Amino acid sequence: MTAVEVSISSRTTVKPSSSTPPHLLLWKLSMIDQLTPKHHVPFILFYSPNPSHPPAAIVARLKLSLSHALTKFYPLAGRLHDPSSTVDCGDQGVDFFEARVPGAVDLAGVLLLNPGPDLLRQLVPCAAACTAGCPGGALLAVQATVFSCGGVAVGLCISHKIADGVSFLCFLQSWAASATIGGGDAVLESSFFPPLEFFVSVPDCSPTESTVQRRFVLNGSQLTALRSADDELDGGTQSPAPTRVEAVTGLFWRAIIRARPGVGAAGEGLATHMVDLRKKMTAVPVAETKLGNFSIPVMLPEEDGSWKNLTLGLRRAVTELDDEKMREARGPRRLEFAVKSQRQMTRLPTRCVFSSWCRFPAYGVDFGWGKPAWVAFGGSIMKHSVVIVDGKGGDGVEAWVSLEEDEMGRLVSDEELLSRLSLC
Repeated sequence: MTAVEVSISSRTTVKPSSSTPPHLLLWKLSMIDQLTPKHHVPFILFYSPNPSHPPAAIVARLKLSLSHALTKFYPLAGRLHDPSSTVDCGDQGVDFFEARVPGAVDLAGVLLLNPGPDLLRQLVPCAAACTAGCPGGALLAVQATVFSCGGVAVGLCISHKIADGVSFLCFLQSWAASATIGGGDAVLESSFFPPLEFFVSVPDCSPTESTVQRRFVLNGSQLTALRSADDELDGGTQSPAPTRVEAVTGLFWRAIIRARPGVGAAGEGLATHMVDLRKKMTAVPVAETKLGNFSIPVMLPEEDGSWKNLTLGLRRAVTELDDEKMREARGPRRLEFAVKSQRQMTRLPTRCVFSSWCRFPAYGVDFGWGKPAWVAFGGSIMKHSVVIVDGKGGDGVEAWVSLEEDEMGRLVSDEELLSRLSLC
């Protein structure tokens, strides 16, 4: 498609509609927050034009409802203190950018042509600077981009230090509720994992200038075929069949092993998968309204690189996280737990990190003018990463893959991989 240049027209600061009480002015990061690398997530929601809601009214409603949502999620309007252990919740506010796509550029046409990274990067407020995050220690920034047809792209850049995918979507739902019914039921809860009382060094996993992101799509039929393909790939069967996340992880893990020669040799370690602990804590249920990170990496065993062993290795690694390990993370042995986690974190820059945003309610975020036509990432979250999300139709998935340029060149030429999906 023809190159599109997005033009920023204004920048304002949106603050919580009500001042944060004095006893809430300091937010302590949890142990898992402290162990999380310091990078931001660029995320975009695309909304088709709605004749009943002109763009000017949409932008005004976004600002007003954001102000109300920040009253509940007040740390997002604060500033992160180095060495990254607390947030100053002084209502410093969130930068809100208004932008336009000049000329007769129709949103439906853009989505039909599968927008590339050059355009997507322009639709998030941190743009190429996502490697450094939002300026001034800000934890969140928003950009509303209006297309000539009346469609709107809502781009966000949020710090992973204070929110994982689940808590981020909880914030989006609360923001949307503020726009439609004047408020949401979400009440922000404090951290579940007590913080460590000392500085924790974590690696820099931010993408570099040589990091390339590509999107791969599996429709419903391709996904069904993949989940039952283990007999074709290994000459055997797996029972029960792998979940869609296990299947897609195994597919890309296998392909990335081929694309990154020399990495993943015996004993080196190649991949980790982020696991949502909320689903693992059956003894003490965790509310999704708890702000912060509840996902930790589990090391995926190297095995022999076969399809069956890759998918079963992921299943075993996730199953081993049980209530006992969660009690360890919260109790007297949490230091030992933290040390183990940090050891895994220090190896992340050389590994491929897999995470799943599947079944997250991103396609249900309705501010009052309809649900998103598409949701996307506005850039790489981490170097050497694969993020699996629901597809537009609801029955397929998309995999957003970030690798070094030479590695990506080999991946997009992998015949086995390309025979099972579409490259966008």
